[in-house]
Amino acid sequence: MGPETSTLDLAAGRITEQMGKCHDAIMGVFKYAAMSKDPEVQLNAMRAATQMMQISANAASALARLKGIGTRHTVAVVRDGGEPPPQS
Repeated sequence: MGPETSTLDLAAGRITEQMGKCHDAIMGVFKYAAMSKDPEVQLNAMRAATQMMQISANAASALARLKGIGTRHTVAVVRDGGEPPPQS
């Protein structure tokens, strides 16, 4: 395992840890919204929870890319009048 691999593993571990903390915070915001009787407070709490869920989803996507399990896309560039390269 080279220094690059250990750095990536460290980054992946930190992202995983932060995702867990973010999940706990999201659940706390949901509980806060459910306990509040004020509709405006509930709405604001739900908006905050939604933003945190988007952040968590972005972190999950970054983690998948770090681990090399993200989706792969092939882009073929075709010049005017040319043929695309063969698919492998």
